[in-house]
Amino acid sequence: IAEIMPGTAMLQGLAPGMTTISVSSGSPLIESSLGVNVSTEETRVATLIGTLATGATWEGVPEEVHALSASDSFTAVGQLNQVLTQEGMAGALSFSANFTDGTFREVPLSDGMEVYIHDLYSRSLQLETLDDGRIIGRVPWDALPGSGWMVIATWRDICTGSSICDGVAPVVVSLVLPVSATLTAPGVTRITRANDPASQAPINLPIRAALAVAITYDDGSVVDFTRDMRILVTVVDGTTLALVTNESGSLQLVARENSTAFGTVSIRVQFPGYTAASSISASLNVELVVLDNLKVEARPYPPFTGSTGQVARVLHQVQCTGRYQRASLEVVANLTDSTTFDVADYATLASSHPSIVSVDGLVLLAHQVGVADVTAALYTAESDAVGMTVTDSVTVVTRLEFVTSWNQGPSFVGRQGASKVLAVRVFFDDDSQYDDAISGPSSTWIEPSLFLAFRSGNSDKIAAVPSGRVTLLDNHYLMVALTGISSCDSGNVTMFANDTVHVYPNLEPSLGDVDLGQRYGVQFPARSPQTNLVVEMRINSEAANLLAFQLIIDVDPAFLVATGCMAGTAWAAYPFICTMNDPSEEVLMVGSTVASNTRGAALHVATLVLNVVAAPAVTAISGRIVSQVREGMSESDPPADMIAGAGHAALFALTRKLRSWHAGLLPLHEHPQPISRVTSPPKAKSFLSRRRLAQIDACEVLGDTNRDCEFTVEDVLFVQRYTAQLLTDVTGLSLFQRYQMDSTLDYLKSSEARRAQGCPPAFAGLSPCPNFRDTQYLLYTVARQYRFLVVPGYQPSSMVSYLGPNEDWYDPVTVAVQFFNEAGQPANNKLEVGVEFSFNDPRNAEMRLVFGAEGSALTVQGSNSVTGTAAGVGDGRYNLTVAGGFYDGLWMEDTLSIAVFFRTFDANGETSLTRQFPFFGAVTDPFASMGYIFDPVVDVELA
Repeated sequence: IAEIMPGTAMLQGLAPGMTTISVSSGSPLIESSLGVNVSTEETRVATLIGTLATGATWEGVPEEVHALSASDSFTAVGQLNQVLTQEGMAGALSFSANFTDGTFREVPLSDGMEVYIHDLYSRSLQLETLDDGRIIGRVPWDALPGSGWMVIATWRDICTGSSICDGVAPVVVSLVLPVSATLTAPGVTRITRANDPASQAPINLPIRAALAVAITYDDGSVVDFTRDMRILVTVVDGTTLALVTNESGSLQLVARENSTAFGTVSIRVQFPGYTAASSISASLNVELVVLDNLKVEARPYPPFTGSTGQVARVLHQVQCTGRYQRASLEVVANLTDSTTFDVADYATLASSHPSIVSVDGLVLLAHQVGVADVTAALYTAESDAVGMTVTDSVTVVTRLEFVTSWNQGPSFVGRQGASKVLAVRVFFDDDSQYDDAISGPSSTWIEPSLFLAFRSGNSDKIAAVPSGRVTLLDNHYLMVALTGISSCDSGNVTMFANDTVHVYPNLEPSLGDVDLGQRYGVQFPARSPQTNLVVEMRINSEAANLLAFQLIIDVDPAFLVATGCMAGTAWAAYPFICTMNDPSEEVLMVGSTVASNTRGAALHVATLVLNVVAAPAVTAISGRIVSQVREGMSESDPPADMIAGAGHAALFALTRKLRSWHAGLLPLHEHPQPISRVTSPPKAKSFLSRRRLAQIDACEVLGDTNRDCEFTVEDVLFVQRYTAQLLTDVTGLSLFQRYQMDSTLDYLKSSEARRAQGCPPAFAGLSPCPNFRDTQYLLYTVARQYRFLVVPGYQPSSMVSYLGPNEDWYDPVTVAVQFFNEAGQPANNKLEVGVEFSFNDPRNAEMRLVFGAEGSALTVQGSNSVTGTAAGVGDGRYNLTVAGGFYDGLWMEDTLSIAVFFRTFDANGETSLTRQFPFFGAVTDPFASMGYIFDPVVDVELA
């Protein structure tokens, strides 16, 4: 009955009857079927309808189809657009046959279709056959509007040629109407001739203008008509100046070369070949411009603000230098439309007497007294001559003005030895001026020293030389006056000018140096009593990370007292300790870390607050660099005094007259109140020369972990590298080194586990070994806040002595300890040593403590532990004896547990939590509140 044609979805009927077409999927199984009737009944063409579509749009479609739910539905209608509105607009032609059985199909135009335009509409529509066989209908040029059955079609049997059906295609040609036109020359308002200098650089006027024509229609659309053959562009006014050309569709206005005239060219466009636009037109004016004249003029040289309005046709001698003035040449091209162009760089300049005045580029050089003419030429154009006169009469300096660029303050900021060339503006009596007589163009032929001199009001701080160069040598609490004066060695000039500028000298640190105070302006602002002087400390590490520093700031405590000290912004995240007033004339700052990533030329590592306690005075503030370590150093810098940090602060007794005085702005040569004296801090201890490893035979210095025979912050950094596991080789460490690395004496602890707690893996099985608490202890010891507890022979029993049992009680037990300071000297002062005892026998609740060798007795009752303060007996030794209350002995104890602690004091007798430490734990205040429990450093086995 029917078959599916191979490889297609086409069903071919074979014989009358019913059949079923089914379709199914694989997995999952989805099936569908359709009944088909193959009939012998004929069907015929009922109608043949054509369309000429220019596009299509959807109607009835929701704006957001994707937002519809599964149960929603809508009907979409495709609407064909069949209205042609403009010339050249086209639409695709197609025909569909409707059959008597209610079906329809598109009839290919190649399937026996004949189509043509009805005679009534031959000026409204034309048919074109494309290369692919499709046929389109296009609106011809100068078409007439119309609507109706424009396209006629006959469908013929391709075998017999007999007509099957006739049909038509309705078409609407509804043309928009032109309402206006434009004629433009995009980007061009004027042209010139090809042989005129205005057509060449630097003026570069075009010699032709490309024209553009467009028509605007009543629907707002704009159509380009530049290449349309129906336009007519003519020159209405200025036919002798230019003409319109149209070559290969390029419409241009071109200047006539055989004329010298200039002026306005008026052109107009019309549309004689376009019926609908025959009544509209457009016009355009283009200026034809030529070079009118070339003018040369002499102006002051070097140029300055306002010099373009001055004429310099007379060149004088400058002051009494024997050098003549110079002039700059200005060459201007004037065009016939009153516009001007600077053409000096393209002009050829010449002097009639080069021995008097010569031309060097755009500068006139005077050589001797006389007169010369200067002319300019630009291609074929030449200027009138300008007369130049050279005279021996002198132009005199009337005024000097410093225009040097300084740092804020103003201040001269730089490293010691940094230099700067001053900038001075010089004014003359002929109204000329040199904006920078030292480094500007005038200095190339007039040495500044020929007519200028410079001096410094304080050559120890800022030195000045006659050439105008100044050199920064030192800090100063006052501004330094720098003066420039006009001079004349010959005596021909009697009037002299001068100017003075005042600046603060302020040193920046070189690599490894330290700067104190303000970075700009005065180093240390002046202060009055009971006010604070805030001093920043900055280190220059340049491109290397700063790892550690140990610095001492020296002040005179009679005038300045340290009251505050904190880490700076560049060191806020790293370990930092500041020790003030220990001694009172010093502030010690220590920082050390292996994790530093801070680097730069001015690292703010600390801020110091100094309180003014007396005035008036000018007091020195200085500093010493004990140690500084930067990443990548093969060896540390030797100790040195601070260079950029050393200076003086002015202290003033505040009077009623000065209560509104700004302390940062000091008078130059006098003070608000006379300063009685200049003070310096007590003479600092001289630095010891540092011995290098090659010079070391054998030395044992307390805290010296890196074997350089000194105890500094470098030893702290050495241990930090081990605890951070940046160093792992322990084979080269001596036993003495390892004891110094374990400054908290963990090696005395009772169990191996406790001795190894916190130690790096590289020290596995080794005792002593360092941990984080040791790095902190060493850091505080370098900072003079902790002391070294020395255990003879590294045996805890060496700290305790007793005679032994006497029946059921023991003779007194004596604890003797020895402390040393950071310099390895016995700690005989500013140190308090305490001892805690723990007892098991309640009969020992009443104890008698003996301080020192012959100390007084103290009875402590009602406790199974007792705490006493040891007495200093000299050589850094502190003793404490504990005995029973009745027989001066102790009742029998299996074990007597002993803990030792200390606290240090500054020069004012003040202490703090950071100055107290227990071995290994104590419950005496403040240690209990700090989380410590009783943890003995030694257990005496009395049994």
